[in-house]
Amino acid sequence: MGDGLPVLLSGNDFYERVVEFDKENTEREKRKEAQKANKEGRKAELEEWKKKVQERQMAIEARKAAWAQEKADWLKEK
Repeated sequence: MGDGLPVLLSGNDFYERVVEFDKENTEREKRKEAQKANKEGRKAELEEWKKKVQERQMAIEARKAAWAQEKADWLKEK
């Protein structure tokens, strides 16, 4: 087989290779779909995370503004 000549396949060998090829393609497509679904899931999780980060940042800014106002009021009273 290492002599560079093409290998002739019998009917059974050809059928087995076709079945194996179809099986590999099916598995490849399943993996591809699973990766796509996983990517979409991660995208949704990332959007939720970004929304929570933004909410936390807004809460922090509100606390800073309240603190600045309290400090200004305290300085006036002082």
